[in-house]
Amino acid sequence: PEVEQAEYDIARAVVPFSAMPSRDELRSHLAAVAKDGRADSLVQWSDPFVLMHDEIAQDKNFIYTMKVGEISQPFELYNGFEMFKLVSKIPQRVV
Repeated sequence: PEVEQAEYDIARAVVPFSAMPSRDELRSHLAAVAKDGRADSLVQWSDPFVLMHDEIAQDKNFIYTMKVGEISQPFELYNGFEMFKLVSKIPQRVV
């Protein structure tokens, strides 16, 4: 039997540091958004895109264990904070 790898439908958002007066305040705000899973005007999600299991970077492997609808904690980039939302998932399967 052949095994098809898992597929992850993901949306991504980058919130610029300029969205709030301080980075710490912004980080705390975004962490609360991730915890509550609520919509927020600062977080503009991309159109969802599909990644196969082997296309996910090692530093993003937390995506493997996310639940559908879950939002990741914010990750600091050079220009703001990056977040991911798992829109849907097709588990690994035997075909």
